[in-house]
Amino acid sequence: MNRFYLNECLGGTFAGQELATAFVKLVSAFSSLTQKDYLHIHKGWVLEKEAGKIVLGGIPLADIIKRLQNREIKRLFYSYTLNYPIGEIFTECDDNSLLQANYTFEQEDATNIAIAGRNGGLLLTLPVSDTVKKDGLTIRSGHPDFEDVTVPNLHGETPQNVTATEKRLIKMNYDKAPDGIDKLSYLAPHVIMSEAFQKRFENAPSEHIRSIFDRLDEILANNMLQPLQCNGTMISHVSEHVSELRVVNPVDIRIYFHEYMDTIYFAKMSLKSEYVSSNAQNEDIKESENIILQLMHKQV
Repeated sequence: MNRFYLNECLGGTFAGQELATAFVKLVSAFSSLTQKDYLHIHKGWVLEKEAGKIVLGGIPLADIIKRLQNREIKRLFYSYTLNYPIGEIFTECDDNSLLQANYTFEQEDATNIAIAGRNGGLLLTLPVSDTVKKDGLTIRSGHPDFEDVTVPNLHGETPQNVTATEKRLIKMNYDKAPDGIDKLSYLAPHVIMSEAFQKRFENAPSEHIRSIFDRLDEILANNMLQPLQCNGTMISHVSEHVSELRVVNPVDIRIYFHEYMDTIYFAKMSLKSEYVSSNAQNEDIKESENIILQLMHKQV
């Protein structure tokens, strides 16, 4: 499950009502993401200490909550902050390295942000200034032997930030999944596979599977995935509803799929060596087109 840490580093002090307004945006954004089961979000926030002892932007969190007029937002907050200890949820094997690195954000101690980042966590930050309204917050190291660290950041000020966080979570889930058919399900919010594709993929040699994921990793690294995008080299459109993913090492593999909105449809997986006749690949593409249309029709 993906965990979020409530970031106490806001880079300054702010008025209570300003913080309360920002809190509504943050809780609403987080709540919208938790409703998407495929993101695998743990609803419990990770906190440095008990919620009643936290101070944000110079104001005790308890005072900020008192200013909230929306009862549902209050209810969600209390449900999210029942289990808080960062030391019990996130582990840090080398405490000395953290002390040496001396991480800071806007001159505030950012050790907990570093711990969250090292443990694959994401940040929850009140959108109170442009300094923190970013998709990732970078904490600075005070030691030359340690690099700066950027941690994914949900602030909820804009739909673009919520979308960026969702895409980051999808990528994180994909990266953590072991090679296999289930890993493909993390490529998009919804992934649908034909029986023919699933059977072929599950029975493929391990070196073929690894080469497919190597190719997908390469695509992801170049920001060409989610949704799958055609670039003419690794992925290209071959018919109205069919795109082709090409894998060339150790053997030539062709995967035919269609991406529509937040869904990827996998139709067929073939070896180029199987195309013995001049028209075999075109027939494969036509069959993939029919399979994809059938899969889409079932979803209506």
